[in-house]
Amino acid sequence: MVRFGIVGVLNTVVDFALLNLLYHVVGLPLLGANTLSVTGGIVNSFFWNKHWTFSAGGWHRWWRQALVFVTVSLIGLVINDAGIYVLHVWSGGHPCWR
Repeated sequence: MVRFGIVGVLNTVVDFALLNLLYHVVGLPLLGANTLSVTGGIVNSFFWNKHWTFSAGGWHRWWRQALVFVTVSLIGLVINDAGIYVLHVWSGGHPCWR
């Protein structure tokens, strides 16, 4: 359980750092930066959880595990992007993202 928590914190750091880098430094639109940062967190989560947290069965079935993991994670990404959009518009931001 501790490993799972550590990976969760690491994923949050990866997501937050990428979001700020892509939005504030690179200048990507907010929704694009958020989508890429969450995707980075998803990839990070899959590899750390597969190899360190759960040590799940080697690489012989990694593609199926990845497919299921990414499918569930994409649902989370859609919810995350919708939340970013709503909060951005509600806080007075322009819906065109720049």
